Amino acid sequence: MASEQSVTSSTELVTPPLEKLEELYDLARRGLIQNLTTDLEQLKFEDSQYSSFATQLLNLSKRFKLKEIRELFEEHIKTTKA
Repeated sequence: MASEQSVTSSTELVTPPLEKLEELYDLARRGLIQNLTTDLEQLKFEDSQYSSFATQLLNLSKRFKLKEIRELFEEHIKTTKA
């Protein structure tokens, strides 16, 4: 379900619903760092439970680590779908 949230066992981060993960992942895949950063900041503002998740990705985006960002999204999407 898109409304469910996931807590990943490897990093203990609360992740947003699958629909939001896929939306953010699409921005990362297309290399739209500025849009991704804006959306992650908004996510932190809207719901503090996603703060650690968003902060981790924001730190990677500030260093333009697109490959690591995509891999992190792929891991979380896979975990959420499981």
